[in-house]
Amino acid sequence: MASAIGFDRIEIARALGVAEDDAQPLSPKTRRTTMRCDLRRRAVNALLHGRHAHLGGRTLGSRAKRLAEIASAYTRAELLMEPGVGTVTMTEIELWLEARGCSLAETLIEIRPMPRISIRR
Repeated sequence: MASAIGFDRIEIARALGVAEDDAQPLSPKTRRTTMRCDLRRRAVNALLHGRHAHLGGRTLGSRAKRLAEIASAYTRAELLMEPGVGTVTMTEIELWLEARGCSLAETLIEIRPMPRISIRR
């Protein structure tokens, strides 16, 4: 492609002797996809908006970059409780994590409340 070697749409149109609009298909815009990760949209959405999404940051872009970290915080039971996630999507996420050397969390991490301390006066 001519766009791959640095020609823009106008230069391609002049070289071919066609209108600029006709040269548009020959010079597609490159899109930067940070969310492309070989997971189906359903799995990505569940991870980006689920209960552990905050581990990846505040924005979708930062969450997308840390998707493996978000996914590995889930247990199997937690993942199945996310809307739109069934056994097929859970298995897909598990296999995706294994390919990256990660896995789902084994058990739910318990956060115990601090004991109440009463102060006597």
